[in-house]
Amino acid sequence: MSPLGPFAKAAQAADALTGGVIPGLPGAPVRTPLHRTGASTGPELWPAIFGRLLTRQMWVELYGLPGYDLTLKGGRATGVAATPRDFRPIEGGHGRAVAGGRFVLAGTALDVEPGGDPWNRPSPSRAFAVELHAFT
Repeated sequence: MSPLGPFAKAAQAADALTGGVIPGLPGAPVRTPLHRTGASTGPELWPAIFGRLLTRQMWVELYGLPGYDLTLKGGRATGVAATPRDFRPIEGGHGRAVAGGRFVLAGTALDVEPGGDPWNRPSPSRAFAVELHAFT
């Protein structure tokens, strides 16, 4: 039974801890040692922090000035080396029909004037309305 159990005498518990030994763990420190670095953490640190923040903001502003790009080595980019592939199928006929004012959804068509609003008029069927409002 541990000398620090609930029925241990107070003197035994005090003796075990004052010896610098944790019962059952010989050689282990009683508390975690703190390593002091010598760095100050008081109010005298605020001017240094403010100076760092001010310097950082100054460099951020400097990079945004006109002419910064002239200080960089190399020229400007003239194009993109690779073009990503669009894996969606292109259906030009559907796009031209929508641009012309004909909406074909759920097997039903709705004709509006070119540039008109298909959402501001009655839909030909409920299935058409559901597809129109889920337009993806």
